[in-house]
Amino acid sequence: MISMWKSHGKPILVLLLGASLGRAMETWSDAEVEDYATTVVRDIFGAESPAPKQVSRTAWSSDPFAHGSYACIGVDASPRDLDTLAEPVGDRMFFAGEATNSYHWAACTAATNRVCARRPGSPTTRRSIARRARKLHADNAATSTG
Repeated sequence: MISMWKSHGKPILVLLLGASLGRAMETWSDAEVEDYATTVVRDIFGAESPAPKQVSRTAWSSDPFAHGSYACIGVDASPRDLDTLAEPVGDRMFFAGEATNSYHWAACTAATNRVCARRPGSPTTRRSIARRARKLHADNAATSTG
């Protein structure tokens, strides 16, 4: 369980469930999930703790695009490897998502931040376009004089 109080100043607890329990939870009703969350909170903070006011959940393993995956920085790797993954291939293939953000990897905010950086008109896009334009200009100049 992760408290978001220190980092976000909000009374939010994040409960991370993985493997078979996480997959099973995706099939539970909202009431079953709320009961489970309440049980965990009371096991940790005491039987008199209030039930959560709201419970939200994801369904990563049943998501047709994620299939339960998320970024994980492995042994002998570093967040810089995610920056490498984020590099475009040529001028046509660009990558976005939580696995391309070396600061907030494996988080939903990382996915949206990287996508926003690729939106037309964003500073990243303008810089990329300017770089490509300079390169094309230099390539054209080299071929016309050679």
